[in-house]
Amino acid sequence: MNNFSKFLSVNGLKRKQVAAFLGVSGAFVSQIASGDRPLPPEKLALIKANAYGWDTSMLVTTSRGLEVSLMANMRGRSAMVTPSQLQSAVEKAVSTEEKFLIGYLERKIEDKDRLIYDLYQKIGMLEAELDLARKGEIASIVTGSSDANVG
Repeated sequence: MNNFSKFLSVNGLKRKQVAAFLGVSGAFVSQIASGDRPLPPEKLALIKANAYGWDTSMLVTTSRGLEVSLMANMRGRSAMVTPSQLQSAVEKAVSTEEKFLIGYLERKIEDKDRLIYDLYQKIGMLEAELDLARKGEIASIVTGSSDANVG
């Protein structure tokens, strides 16, 4: 039993249900289930993103899995999978809307990281001022007076 057959079995799915979900023929799904054909990365992405709560833990989603899938596609060829072929498979696995969303989320994460960095800097500065104030070196901060106890 291959991973896709296990996926069908664990989730109690029929091949034609999955075919309808993926927008492919039942024969296509049968070829994947029998191991005659690899699960294309873009179809794997659809299955992983399902809203039905299917257990997909047995299906490979790593770039290594994409590489294995590509190697299966190249069965009978002597060439190894190149990085550009792997990148191509990854590109196919992600739709235009997903790419846009990924870019948007990456920018949001960068903004969040910048904000966190700025906050850590401000916290460090405040801790340093507080430490100096505790030592009496910055009396004006604590008392509000213009006299600073220097020395």
